[in-house]
Amino acid sequence: MQALLPSAPFLLALSGVFYLGAFVCALGRFARQGVLFHTFWVLGFCVQGAGLFLTGVAAHALPLSGAFEILQAITWCAVAMALLLRVFYRVRALGFFVTGLAVLLCALSWLLPRHGESTPSFFAGEPLLGLHVILGILAYGLFVLAALAGFLYLLQNAALRGKRGGGLSRLLPSLKTLEGIQLFLVPLGLGVLALSLLLGIFYWADLPEFRQLDFLKLLLTACVWMGFLLLYIFKRLGKLSALMFARGILAVCLLALASIWTLGGSARVAEPPPHSQS
Repeated sequence: MQALLPSAPFLLALSGVFYLGAFVCALGRFARQGVLFHTFWVLGFCVQGAGLFLTGVAAHALPLSGAFEILQAITWCAVAMALLLRVFYRVRALGFFVTGLAVLLCALSWLLPRHGESTPSFFAGEPLLGLHVILGILAYGLFVLAALAGFLYLLQNAALRGKRGGGLSRLLPSLKTLEGIQLFLVPLGLGVLALSLLLGIFYWADLPEFRQLDFLKLLLTACVWMGFLLLYIFKRLGKLSALMFARGILAVCLLALASIWTLGGSARVAEPPPHSQS
């Protein structure tokens, strides 16, 4: 299995190239995203998933032991949800912006620390702890996609206010559609992250070694959850306009991504001391 280790970074880098190819195809034919665009997009998604899988195989643990792997996993989850979202929302511009976002996040991930230490036996003995980490990554992917919808809302709103009806504004979804996407993704992400936090709090209280490592991670994740929850509640109560809601989602998501460096230890627990031999 060690021979597979060099191929994992290569596949993760290759996925970024595929996403870039899809973005360029969409840029050239923005109104009609054809077979080549979708081929590059799906290839990038599949190759990135394979790269994360091989990273986990090489480490004998979840591929979430460093900020690099975590951002790659968040990108993969966001792309996966975007592919599913196309089934419910016929958003022509979604693929263009999602692949552009994937290129940006993949490039940023290579600037972050890679390959933290992992302890295979910890997750092997505590499968729900692995579920806690996976659910957290999935929730962050949902929030990233919601932030992208918020960004598109701000673009469309600025174009309409400036009475620039042609060009990009003509190809963007309506404000109502973009608001609906945000109101669909945010509560979904809140529910997934709430379950992740409950599992994390349980292990934090039950396992001393987990408690020493993950208090800061749980605290920051809870702050992210609370930020999105307050935005959603205020929006439903009519205290926030759709414009302020989009701005708030974008701001909280950027703060959440900026705190990714604290999540690198979530898959890492100190090895137990070796048994003394008689």
